[in-house]
Amino acid sequence: MPSNEKNPFVELIANTKYTLLTPATDGFSCNNSNLSTWFPDIQLENGTLPLKSLLASSELSKNNRTQLAQFVDAKTAADQTQVLLIELSGGRMLRWLWLNPAAYLMVEDVTDCFSELQRLLIASHNDALTGLANRRQFNLDFERLYTQNLRSGQTGALVLFDLNGFKAVNDQLGHATGDKVLAEFGKLARPLVRPYECLARIGGDEFAVITAHSGDVGAIRIQSAMEKALAELTAIVGLEISAAFGVALFGEGHNAPGDKYQTDCAKRLENLFSEADANLYRSKAICKSKKFSSYA
Repeated sequence: MPSNEKNPFVELIANTKYTLLTPATDGFSCNNSNLSTWFPDIQLENGTLPLKSLLASSELSKNNRTQLAQFVDAKTAADQTQVLLIELSGGRMLRWLWLNPAAYLMVEDVTDCFSELQRLLIASHNDALTGLANRRQFNLDFERLYTQNLRSGQTGALVLFDLNGFKAVNDQLGHATGDKVLAEFGKLARPLVRPYECLARIGGDEFAVITAHSGDVGAIRIQSAMEKALAELTAIVGLEISAAFGVALFGEGHNAPGDKYQTDCAKRLENLFSEADANLYRSKAICKSKKFSSYA
């Protein structure tokens, strides 16, 4: 392009929200003042941003400095657009793009987009009402824990339970109050399970917990913990709410010999749910909502 002609690409984005950095000697020239907002501790020198000043900014962590330095150095090695995401110290998220072969570095503030992406990600794995894991996350956690269980040879447990007395809450206090009660139960129950376990709302007033390490002892501990949360919930609501429990064990000594589904996590979980559900309804039928008495 002749020197007296303007670069149409630069003209296109010169007055947009994008920040365009054009490689210059030992740094970049910049098309707007966004960098001063994002990096208040750096100074432009005659409209040019020295690379060493950028990499020395307190807004960047040590790891970010290394990543950004490598990203800048890699511009001549790629034949396609490269992208780097960096979170600044204040939580701002910047997307850096090398636009090849033009060799312009475009920087965009994607904090809002990233926050929305995180919100959607959380929503896809958590129950919106209780804040507990949803069925999708429960399935993922079961696959992880069950795989660990197969390697370790330990016994795990699926504890399934639903709430007794919850219908009375809906009937007497209304469904909006019922939703608040479920949300309160999630708040009370969540701290009572261990970090490597998963407590999930399966649907309605039905919940499940998976633990991979302690078998029936872990199942009893989980049941006691959930009963403690329900006792606190009863005191808050003023109506008695208890639970019926069903348990299914898996792992060493609890997989049928030659079971072709032993390493099929999805099928194994389906079978465990069927077993735990049958035990739960057996417990209901004999009016034993406090302690489960038998399971395979």
